[in-house]
Amino acid sequence: GGYGGGMPSSSPPGKTPSMAPPAPPKRSPKAQKFYRLLSLPSVDLAALRQLLWSGAPEDDPKVRAESWQMLLGYLPPVRDRQAPGLAKKREEYEELRRRHYRPVQVEGESDDAGDADSASILRQIRVDIPR
Repeated sequence: GGYGGGMPSSSPPGKTPSMAPPAPPKRSPKAQKFYRLLSLPSVDLAALRQLLWSGAPEDDPKVRAESWQMLLGYLPPVRDRQAPGLAKKREEYEELRRRHYRPVQVEGESDDAGDADSASILRQIRVDIPR
């Protein structure tokens, strides 16, 4: 399967290429290898590790992210388990967030200046977390 290079345009005479539907972006040969491997129902992690050894394709950040998530154990290599696996990870994160993230006290509740500094820092963290 090539790119169709050297083939004449399929646009009829008189029609400009801008009226034709946009062509899908061309992927590098390296990206095509990753897409083939990542599109399997179950990704062979040894093959993925070997393919990643020379680096992920720079023309497709999605491939890099998905590859590393699988190799690091965050994303299951079995496609059918990915959605439930991600849902579970997100639930675990929310539980940890609920358990360890306490609301900032209102200033003036404490006479200790250290508490005011802590409240200020926690307030800034609270602003930064959603980013």
